[in-house]
Amino acid sequence: MSLASPITATDWFTSARRVVVLVDVVESVRLIERDEVGTVSRWLEIVQHTEKNLLPPGENRKVKSTGDGMLLDIDDVQLAVKIAFGIHAFCAKINEGLPADEQVHLRTGLEVGDLMVDSHDIYGHNVNIAARLAALAEPGEIIASAGVRDLVTQGIDADIEDLGDCILKHVRKPVRAYRLAPVGHGSLRTQMPLPAESLLPTIAVIPFATYSSDNRAAVGQILAEEMIRAFGQSPHLNVISRLSTAPFARGDHSLEELGDLLGASHIITGRAVENGDKLALTLDLTEVRSKQVIWSDRFEEKIGHILIGDQQMIARIAEAVGRTILNRELHRASSLPVRTLESYTLMLSAVNAMYRLSLSEFSKAQKMLDTVIERNPRHSVPLAWLGNWHVLKVQQGWADDVAREHQLAENSTARALDLNPDCEQALTIDGLIQTNLGKDFEGADGQYTKALYHNPNNAQANLLKGTMHAFRDEGEQAVELALRAQAQSPYDPQKYFFDCLTAVAHISAHQPEKALLYAERSLRSNSTHTSTLRTLAIAQWQVGNRVSARETVSKLTALEPSFTVSKWQASNPAAGYEMGKTIAKILSEAGAPD
Repeated sequence: MSLASPITATDWFTSARRVVVLVDVVESVRLIERDEVGTVSRWLEIVQHTEKNLLPPGENRKVKSTGDGMLLDIDDVQLAVKIAFGIHAFCAKINEGLPADEQVHLRTGLEVGDLMVDSHDIYGHNVNIAARLAALAEPGEIIASAGVRDLVTQGIDADIEDLGDCILKHVRKPVRAYRLAPVGHGSLRTQMPLPAESLLPTIAVIPFATYSSDNRAAVGQILAEEMIRAFGQSPHLNVISRLSTAPFARGDHSLEELGDLLGASHIITGRAVENGDKLALTLDLTEVRSKQVIWSDRFEEKIGHILIGDQQMIARIAEAVGRTILNRELHRASSLPVRTLESYTLMLSAVNAMYRLSLSEFSKAQKMLDTVIERNPRHSVPLAWLGNWHVLKVQQGWADDVAREHQLAENSTARALDLNPDCEQALTIDGLIQTNLGKDFEGADGQYTKALYHNPNNAQANLLKGTMHAFRDEGEQAVELALRAQAQSPYDPQKYFFDCLTAVAHISAHQPEKALLYAERSLRSNSTHTSTLRTLAIAQWQVGNRVSARETVSKLTALEPSFTVSKWQASNPAAGYEMGKTIAKILSEAGAPD
């Protein structure tokens, strides 16, 4: 008796080169919870319109649709792009007249490749890629792979923006991705309109016209690119990519057009003129809303230094521009009623007020954050900052009920992560809460790791993760991460906070001389930060300056009259570790109440 031959995949499937179109409804759970019947009805309209009006006869089909998604199998890339545009256009038509929080927003991923196909479904790695590209998209966006882009003509089939190599979840290698928009609707734009306001000022650097006696016109492009890279180190600015600003180098667009097309609130323009072996660079920073030049300066540098990447001039420019924008927004926040301010102005002002650590300013920061949250109920970032506010309230000794502040902090980050599980700011602050209030190092480590997975250059996540290592007597890792954070955010407005935690890292690494330098610099920027005073006292004691250490402890207890060593031990995550025991002993010997 012979056994039948085993059934293989080829007995069930055919293989073909196809285009996968995956359409996903943004925040479907929230929409259905708010209006189940209306949301489902609008989604069914989109599915039916796709089947009846957009899918032509032939080898094209809707493979399946769910309550919040649709998978299409198309035989031609240009047709797939056309169908995707048609779906989004019909969705926009359905949204007309609806309140913003009831509108359906779609995001779509397109991939082309060899698939396994049967009468019921399509299978293969490329289906997964399409799904991940859709997840990469913002509301209203269509994101395609390089394979799709290669078969689409810019300006004829679509307007195309290169997003570079993108990290997709559970995909081992980066995938080159492109944003597609209908011709004339997406050209030169850095992003599609979002349902919520931006919470950061957005700066665009227009490549500089270069006047040179030889073929060095590219110097203007190089300078612009280096400047964009430097601005990208600031956590308080959005920065338009060089690829998006390059088409404007001709200078034939007005300020209003640049602001509209690039979605920028601030624009840097300038010109570079050769002067012997030097290049004179004249720059203007213009605020789009007021049409005012709010900063202007002239710099001169050797051309050779620019071409080999000398960063000193770029660093000076980045620092000056960042400070100008921040100061401008803080001044507006102090001189205008809250209702007239943009959300990003309120956000910057709230964070700045929160970290000044003046009790009156600190209280004002909470009100500002509440206003931003009220205006932007679907944004995770202000909720994350509110969680940070509650942690600082405890750390400064201003909390009457620590357990309540802990709960409120956790509630804020939980709401933020419900809205966006990948929000790196919310993950970072949740790690801070778990470290400082929950004393759960394992949980905190997990949140910091997730935040850094989404953005390895998140300075705050690296800084706070380093502090967690310091608390656990892991000084070497603490210093490494703290210095990395310093390099990633060299012009941070809360520089004193970075310096304080870098000093803590050096204490953990048994390097009190270095800790002393960072603590002194931190205190020069913010003389009321009690954590810095504690760290400074420890460093002074360890280098043998006992008199200064006692004076610092006196300042600490004057600012925080309820401070005692035992109270510090009860609340500080490091208390049970060697560093914590050393700190408690020194504070007691330096005159802090037991």
